[in-house]
Amino acid sequence: MESAFFTVADWVANPRSNSIRRKNRRSVLPPRLMDLLFYFAQHPMEVVSRQEIIDNQFQVMGIEDFLFVFQLRMECITNF
Repeated sequence: MESAFFTVADWVANPRSNSIRRKNRRSVLPPRLMDLLFYFAQHPMEVVSRQEIIDNQFQVMGIEDFLFVFQLRMECITNF
């Protein structure tokens, strides 16, 4: 990842520490979740298909790995 930080809505993400922060709350994500969040941040306001994610980010992703998308959503909802 090129930048030290990136933003998604009112979250600040730090790929180096795999953390996301909103206001005074911080959560650490598994590296693959951070990669997925970064990919989504690079495609704002776009619907990204499973195939696009596989083709451009997770070439070796199995279908069970799409639970990462669910996990990312849940992490953001429950911690923020």
